[in-house]
Amino acid sequence: MGMFDYYEPRPALHCPRCDSEVAGWQGKDGPCSLVVWQQGVPAPTHQEVDDDFRLSNDDLTRLRLPVVFGLYMGCSCKSWVIATGFCRNETWTETALGETQARDSVPATNFGDGLRQCSCCAHVWSVGDTVSLAVCPVCAKLTELADG
Repeated sequence: MGMFDYYEPRPALHCPRCDSEVAGWQGKDGPCSLVVWQQGVPAPTHQEVDDDFRLSNDDLTRLRLPVVFGLYMGCSCKSWVIATGFCRNETWTETALGETQARDSVPATNFGDGLRQCSCCAHVWSVGDTVSLAVCPVCAKLTELADG
């Protein structure tokens, strides 16, 4: 089988550098069988392999993601975008821009125009207006907007 899986965050994530929508996410924390995971759905929606290698529907519906998992994709602006997915009740429910190991977050202040400030270290950076969860690039804390 394959060496990674595909991921479809809902809503779509945007590159923090150029604000382009990023699609085609991949990750290696799932079964690494070229299955397609969609945020909000407990099991993979399908598998991107030839029929001869496809898992049975029963096997596919039994697969689950870990509680915390990583995903990544290269953007058209030539930067790598890394994100972290979080599962609750065996279903992928949230996605944060950046890499983190736990869902524990600190509050962030929204300054508009995609700028946020970490309440832990006071760093301000651009991450986009539609992102509720993002990892601070300075102190590596997961930040969460109050209105997200």
